[in-house]
Amino acid sequence: STEAILHAVMLQVRFISAVILPWLHSASSFTATSSLRHIISSNTISTTSTIHQTVHDRTTALNAIPPPHNNNELHLLTFDLDDTIFPIGPVVADANVAQLRTLIQYGYENAANEEIIAASKQIRTELRETGSAITYSDLRKQSIRREIERVTGLSGSTSDEAVHGSVIEAVFDAWLSERHASADRNLYPFASNALQTIREEHPGAVIGAITNGRGNPLEMPSMKEYFDFCISG
Repeated sequence: STEAILHAVMLQVRFISAVILPWLHSASSFTATSSLRHIISSNTISTTSTIHQTVHDRTTALNAIPPPHNNNELHLLTFDLDDTIFPIGPVVADANVAQLRTLIQYGYENAANEEIIAASKQIRTELRETGSAITYSDLRKQSIRREIERVTGLSGSTSDEAVHGSVIEAVFDAWLSERHASADRNLYPFASNALQTIREEHPGAVIGAITNGRGNPLEMPSMKEYFDFCISG
């Protein structure tokens, strides 16, 4: 029923206030579209002309969203992405193909995605032992570096000198770009229609994506018009 749906939405709002806001300080990516910028003071966002803007003061940004005044009106709706808007399996598989292709283009012909996955697991184990934290993006970048070290036989300071950071960034960017492209290709059936219906029936609602992965609907042509912000790992 409508009342049940609204009740579920309000539970999300309370969850964001109690749980998500403290976590935002450690999120590596928080982006918002122009439809949300008018409620964020100009000194909290960058001045780039891209589709979305990176929000530096995350708590201020979300606190700026007007609180509900009417129980019958939808003000805020958030979605997960992976295995909610699109299946994560084929999306990551496609991104990994682009990652490996880029490594090979840079001359690391013996690189293997299986080794990068193994490096990621090892890094997470090391972090748990020390009680340290890491963003999803930095975890992947460190895993790419370790795979280059494995292929070249370099490590430590020698690796830092031999592997320029721009190479790691280029490999990561290729992976991320294909992740967004593949997600756009592999949307679940009716995802676009469902979001379009929500937009039409609730034009004043703020719609966002909150994910601990690295997806971003604002980077997906089929999805960007339906979302106002994205918080990702």
